[in-house]
Amino acid sequence: MRFKALFAFFLGALSLSAAENKLVLPKLSCSGKPDSVLSADVPWRTNFTRTQVGTPAQAQTRVKLFHDGKYLYVGAEALEPEMNKIVDTEQNARGTIWRNDTLEINFDPNGDNLALGKIFVDASGRVADYFGLDDNQGKDQFTVEPCRSSGTRVVSARKLADRWTVELAVPIGIFFDGTVKKSFAPRLNIARNRYAGNMENSDLFPVPANGHGKPRFFPTLVLEKFDPAEYAYRIEGATVKCEKLGDKLHAAVTGKVVNPGKRFRNLKATVRLLDARGQVLDAKSAGVAAQPGKLTDFKVRLAPEKLGRCKLEIQLADLTGAMFCNQVSSMELSWSPIAIKVLEPAYRNNIYATMPALKSVKAEIALTENIGAPLTATLTGPDYSESVTIPAAQAVNAVEFPFENAKEGTYTLKAGEVSAEIKKLPRHPGEVWLDKDGIVCIDGRKFLPFGGYGAPATWHPRGVNMEHTTAIWSSKKQLTDYLDKMHENGIKTVIYPYFDPNKEQAFGNAARTAGKLSDRQKELLRESVAIMREHPAMLAYYVADEPEGWGHNEEWYVDLRKFLAELDPYHPVTITNYGTDGQRRFHRGCDILFADTYPNYYEDNTTALGRRCNFEYVSHASRLRPAWQMIQSFDWGKPSAKGVPGRAPTFDELREQIYTAALANSKGFMFYSFITWGTYSSELFIGREYLGAELDSLKELLLAPTENTVKASGSFAAADLLCGMKRAGGQALIIAVNLSEKPVQAAFTSSVELEDSLAVAGEKRSVALSGKKSFQDSLPPHVVRLYVTSGAERDAVDLGAVRETIRKAHLARHKEGNLAFAGELPVYWMKEYKKGRYPGKIPVITVSSSIAVHLPDEAKQYFLQDGVRRTAACQVMTWTPTMEDKEPWAEIDFGKEAVIDRTVLYMVKSPDFGMIRDGRIQIPEGDGYRTVAEFKNNDEEALEIKFAPVKTRKLRLRIDRDEKRWKRLLHEWEVYGPETKTVPKSEI
Repeated sequence: MRFKALFAFFLGALSLSAAENKLVLPKLSCSGKPDSVLSADVPWRTNFTRTQVGTPAQAQTRVKLFHDGKYLYVGAEALEPEMNKIVDTEQNARGTIWRNDTLEINFDPNGDNLALGKIFVDASGRVADYFGLDDNQGKDQFTVEPCRSSGTRVVSARKLADRWTVELAVPIGIFFDGTVKKSFAPRLNIARNRYAGNMENSDLFPVPANGHGKPRFFPTLVLEKFDPAEYAYRIEGATVKCEKLGDKLHAAVTGKVVNPGKRFRNLKATVRLLDARGQVLDAKSAGVAAQPGKLTDFKVRLAPEKLGRCKLEIQLADLTGAMFCNQVSSMELSWSPIAIKVLEPAYRNNIYATMPALKSVKAEIALTENIGAPLTATLTGPDYSESVTIPAAQAVNAVEFPFENAKEGTYTLKAGEVSAEIKKLPRHPGEVWLDKDGIVCIDGRKFLPFGGYGAPATWHPRGVNMEHTTAIWSSKKQLTDYLDKMHENGIKTVIYPYFDPNKEQAFGNAARTAGKLSDRQKELLRESVAIMREHPAMLAYYVADEPEGWGHNEEWYVDLRKFLAELDPYHPVTITNYGTDGQRRFHRGCDILFADTYPNYYEDNTTALGRRCNFEYVSHASRLRPAWQMIQSFDWGKPSAKGVPGRAPTFDELREQIYTAALANSKGFMFYSFITWGTYSSELFIGREYLGAELDSLKELLLAPTENTVKASGSFAAADLLCGMKRAGGQALIIAVNLSEKPVQAAFTSSVELEDSLAVAGEKRSVALSGKKSFQDSLPPHVVRLYVTSGAERDAVDLGAVRETIRKAHLARHKEGNLAFAGELPVYWMKEYKKGRYPGKIPVITVSSSIAVHLPDEAKQYFLQDGVRRTAACQVMTWTPTMEDKEPWAEIDFGKEAVIDRTVLYMVKSPDFGMIRDGRIQIPEGDGYRTVAEFKNNDEEALEIKFAPVKTRKLRLRIDRDEKRWKRLLHEWEVYGPETKTVPKSEI
């Protein structure tokens, strides 16, 4: 279904990319003394080329590279005819070292194009380290910060008459982050930043524009005679807890080290706390006696001068100082002698009118001082006052207050000098709150959110009940009209609260770097929330889309959440994060964490993040806040780190994402995205129509927590099969997901009794249980099986019929005899098409101009030959010339001469689309074109134009008159001849 032959044919060309090169380094012993690196018996590597330009650098650099199993040695000679002009200031070195003449070691520790490390060394031997993750914007950009110290040792740094030299020992541990590493295939490149004479950047291996920061173009590093198993040490459960010793606050850092080897090792754990600017707050080391195959605790007590958000960096090394790994995570340093955590009510400390009657308020009071002394807690409010005294307080103390007949109003729970507010709110129509399990409740009824980003209000097949938008509202009418349209169609919305009528960038990226809301932001929020909170279409506020990728300040969101809760206590706040670090940083600014962890699929069936990523990231989010999942239902278009084209997920891969997240207790699901990338593939725009019905049929069970009451066994890796049980209302659901590339035969065993047989939802069959506790089944690759008890709906969707519908739709794209057909291309090839590169022998269309509907780097003319003919629901799959184009045309090159006598133009006759009224069909002749047919006053959606047979290699459509061009114009262009036949499958 995905044109395997076509892509296999073209993958050979990809091997020419830099991504397939290898940098093979020999293993040598090295004394680590000055001159030991530059004099090593290895060849010089030369021919640095100017970044982007590709021509030899004016001032050349040569390097020697090798390793000894512990260090990567780099010796460099930077030729410089104008040594008196090099830039080498201490001021730059302290914060912008790249503005000095520097050598720059760039590396991707995992080789997957998802992380980038930079080690700078200037001519005086000053070193600076930066590290960051991909910002998830699809542009090969990384949010790098001064953290994750490389531990690079400068062996020597010299300034000579005509050059400057450095010798470096870089720990191989920079390629390891203290977690399980699937393979050792880092990428590495070396660059030089020159400021003396003519400024130029150059690279050991050629890279495109801004390539210093694009690891996909770096060669793969191969270390000869190197065993990565020696570096498989892991750091588990690293945490920071502030405590007071005497009159001084300390930060106790604890964690566990896993020694994967077979022998005892004495290690050193070095812990650093860094603030947001990368400044070290404190650092200390501790010895770790790591027993083989066991967890070994370590604890380091630091004394930072200030509290707040920080980065925790833990480095493991042997006693010689050779680093094994370096792990960085975001943390918060905070301390209070007393902390109050309200347990009931479980959400926002609020009691809603449609909640079940709350009989008592429950809380935990944690102490860091005065343990063993009496503790009194009081709860006061309207005509209410109760107190609880604990004679000898413990570190954690439970308190409970009767509350069954309490009045509406604000209550204060106080212990010592600390207090917490609890509110009993009046009834609000459509009020939204979360129960103790994180389930959304609307007017007291459980609700399973499911929908699509940017979906039209009219799209609401069974199960679809919400839409998501990131529009910034320019007028109150625009906002109201949007909400009204959603409500009219029975759709709830997750919506930006941002109102900016004068386009003053009040909520732009720069405006979200402050620590607090501005007065102007509060003023605008009051105006928008006044409309939103009263509207029945409201479900939740969506306040940030991946803020960690934009440099936003997490404290701004904390303030925003607090302000929104004051303006509107009846609707929760959501934030999207693409990684666990972002979840840790920004979860305090929301009530619901959206995990938009996208596997990113490639034509070789690999993924960027692995098939378990949704389970792992939603699990992490659920430990911080109730979590929803953003499903990747689009083709991103990025190639893999190896240059393999990306592709859209299949229908079964959509289910794979959903149910792995459901096992991780996701309480809501949303497609990203509905239009553009999400419409190009038949798998997506057909498959998504059915998933809502499946979720709706099992929603009570899916909302229940996943139990550890079922196990799967068989001849497969444990990581390849996820399974779990959910129970609700006397019914049970077992979810099993095969994440591997191979079929799995599994035996499932339940620790609770079930029925004699379980239906396999959507498959019109059942499995028989032995002793009501065990059964066997086979699971094809990437298939989800849902086993349900007799009381649950099981036929909401016929999965086999859905797969067959998709298959037929895919085949129906190609009409027999259509010479213009190109097939379903992934976004990668749409982008290459625009650059003049094509996936094998396909007809090629050129156009006079094109409106960029979504992404300007896609060839919009390709949509005329994608086989999707009437695209009212897929507006972007069209070609439309620009409004300035006075003589628009499109031309097909068949690649060889063909006899043709008929063409068909597909349009949509609707107020939302344009129409071609007058035009001509032409073929090249001499220096111009000859008209073989023309049409006037067309009013047909499918306009068939016949003419006398002509033999030609090219055919041109000339548009003489059109209407409503800005509404999308032409959807498909087919060409036929009297003797044409179906294109052989081998050419597709």
